[in-house]
Amino acid sequence: MSSLKLQYKKQVDELCMAGCSVTAEDILAKARERQLDAAEVIDDKTDSNISDKSKGSIVKFEKAKKEKAKVNKAKKAIWKMVVAAASVLLICTTTLAATGKLSEWYDKYFGDEKEPVTKEIIKEGYLYDINQSVTDGIFSVDLIGVTGDAETPKLAMDIYINDDALAAAHDEIRLMVYILGTYQYENELDLYSPWEGHAKRDENVPNLYHMVITGPPVWMCNGEEVVVDVWQIVMDEDAEIWDDRYPNIKFRYTAPADIFYPVSYFEYEDMKFSQGGIDYYLTRGEYGPYRSELVFEYDYEGTALVGGEDNYLELEGKLQDNWLQLVDTMVLVVDGVEYPVNAEDKGYTYCDEKGEFGKKNHCNIHPYFPSVDLETAESVVIKAGDTSYILK
Repeated sequence: MSSLKLQYKKQVDELCMAGCSVTAEDILAKARERQLDAAEVIDDKTDSNISDKSKGSIVKFEKAKKEKAKVNKAKKAIWKMVVAAASVLLICTTTLAATGKLSEWYDKYFGDEKEPVTKEIIKEGYLYDINQSVTDGIFSVDLIGVTGDAETPKLAMDIYINDDALAAAHDEIRLMVYILGTYQYENELDLYSPWEGHAKRDENVPNLYHMVITGPPVWMCNGEEVVVDVWQIVMDEDAEIWDDRYPNIKFRYTAPADIFYPVSYFEYEDMKFSQGGIDYYLTRGEYGPYRSELVFEYDYEGTALVGGEDNYLELEGKLQDNWLQLVDTMVLVVDGVEYPVNAEDKGYTYCDEKGEFGKKNHCNIHPYFPSVDLETAESVVIKAGDTSYILK
């Protein structure tokens, strides 16, 4: 980012901070006005981080399980028509205005036991307070802030359900949230799927839920504007028929790229592992406090495993099974201690069928291993069977 752009961004941020002068008395006055005129929508013109099209709700995020979750497109289309007619109250404030600190929020609701790595990252000062609130209907959402590392950014959110009976019936709710760059959200939304998070009810406040969700680093960690759209709230996930709600709750914020804990990146060459006639090459390693992510690449065409089959849909399962046979024997050996692949993140093979990003049918896999402290470790080796390579 150029120095001119940085200077411009700093000046705009300072202008926004100086202009956001809404007080509790102002909010109360606006609420009274709304009671007198139910059709009135209060526009928040003091916070440049929220567009005039944003609507409200509150969410708390837990680790997203799959970036490419399947979405019901019919419901999505209906939702877009419904929210166009929604009446929304938008306020430049937050229930955390008294503290305004993600660290205090995290201490209070998560502490050391639930996410100790995140706790340590916050202690070291890698966090950014956002403190935006949006309300739509019975849902209110506070976007508390962001933290995490450069490959595992996390959003902290609070969700209020302003319906006592509904809140009393649910200890946990599921949220589907779009987290995208501005251009992607405004022009390419149909190409992406929302991230999934689960919010658990507060022990003392019956209608309050807390959540921490992991988002996409490609947009969250580049220092540019991010759009957070709470697209769906699922009230009865275990029920035969889900109680799906589609609030119109959106946030826009910009966090500096350097507020995330740094990750170490390494490129590797000539590190080959073979399984079932396919050669897998370790080409990259990303080492952060949450995990060690390794990147393997391979080509399957012409191998005995696939024979003459050229239909990738027929090959996908076979290729994945072959990879699992290899990775289940793979370990990182750190100072003599062996660490196997993370059981839930062994990596799923992806192949570029049409050559859209490079060589046609070229494949890659990203398995996760436990975090490695490269600064203190004296020796790091990757091993599978009789094959091993020194990483440090």
